Amino acid sequence: VEDEALVLPLKKMLRHATDKDLKRAEENKKNSEQEIVKPVENQEISAEEMLVSAGWITRIQLEECLSEAKTKKVPLDSIFHSKGYLSYERIVSYLKKKYGFEVVSKSNIVMDKTIMKMLPDDFVYKKQAITMSMEENRLAVAMVNPSDRYLVREISLSTGRPLNIYCIPYFEYEMFLQEYETIKKTEAYARETERIIQSIEVYDA
Repeated sequence: VEDEALVLPLKKMLRHATDKDLKRAEENKKNSEQEIVKPVENQEISAEEMLVSAGWITRIQLEECLSEAKTKKVPLDSIFHSKGYLSYERIVSYLKKKYGFEVVSKSNIVMDKTIMKMLPDDFVYKKQAITMSMEENRLAVAMVNPSDRYLVREISLSTGRPLNIYCIPYFEYEMFLQEYETIKKTEAYARETERIIQSIEVYDA
């Protein structure tokens, strides 16, 4: 009887300890699963990774373009376009994801001399920023890299106006540049012609 009196409490203690261990193990497993899943839910992929995830380009094509863009020192969207890996619409989606700004094309730019003269040529050629048009009291500016906050501030101070910033694909910027250079050469030719005419008139007088 004495042995039974000792054995029964021991069995209860062991059973209670086993139940607690099982419960603790289940809680630990649940917590571990939550820790594994949670970071994946909050993770945001880059614009470049989005292209691969969406199946628009392969991983090999992305690495190829990244390498070429670095070698040529040009934006990545320029390489996507030159290789024909992405359509214009998909390049626009990529740039919106990358920079968070609306994307415009060369056709959105008003070739107005007054607007164009609001920024020195240095901003167009070296800083890849283009004055587009006036939107009420704000100056619309297209930039190859609209995330450059220092440049945005510099443009606002230089023009003395608040800005509406847009992103322009690099290949669209290059097409604009060709037309811009033609206009500048035409203006220079007109000035030189006027100078020659004036000098002839002075000589004849």
